[in-house]
Amino acid sequence: MGYTTRVTPLHIASLFWNADAIRVLLDHCGGDVDRTAMVRVNDPALVDGSTTLHYLVRHWDQLDLLRYLVQCGATVNATNHRGNTPLHEAMRGGLFVFDRRGCSRPLEPVDSDRSIQARDAMLGVLIEAGGSMEPRNGAGDTPTQVWDQVTERQRRRLQHRDAAQRLLARGRGAGIIDGRDNSLL
Repeated sequence: MGYTTRVTPLHIASLFWNADAIRVLLDHCGGDVDRTAMVRVNDPALVDGSTTLHYLVRHWDQLDLLRYLVQCGATVNATNHRGNTPLHEAMRGGLFVFDRRGCSRPLEPVDSDRSIQARDAMLGVLIEAGGSMEPRNGAGDTPTQVWDQVTERQRRRLQHRDAAQRLLARGRGAGIIDGRDNSLL
């Protein structure tokens, strides 16, 4: 059974940030986010227990849609199978664009001013709607700790990239192979 047969159309629309589809589906359900059984595809068991909010908050530019889902009664403290709330997932989000194949890619680094403002606005909506920064996920992390981990990973990636660029600029590093047969190139 494929991934798309274990989620609702509402989940898929949220995953791809399709505002029109989300509004149509919620109108079909009488605006009640929790009445999504009417629009389930085949198997009602979700892949990871994520709600539409878990998917939507991964893209920080979807503030209006987030407000709409909250207004329709979306549960802001719902946990998925990993114990993550939408606030945990929002910390892993970013600003994305879709390419012609429908694949998302980051539009900006998570620590850019625009990204931080968008993330903070999204967090504000979730917290104002009753979202809590206190719950720990299955790994024992609060949403704030998840954010710290994300920014630390990005900082390390940038350091590695800068070091590789310096080596390559000096004519070195192209032939260096690590223990997994990976080169800088």
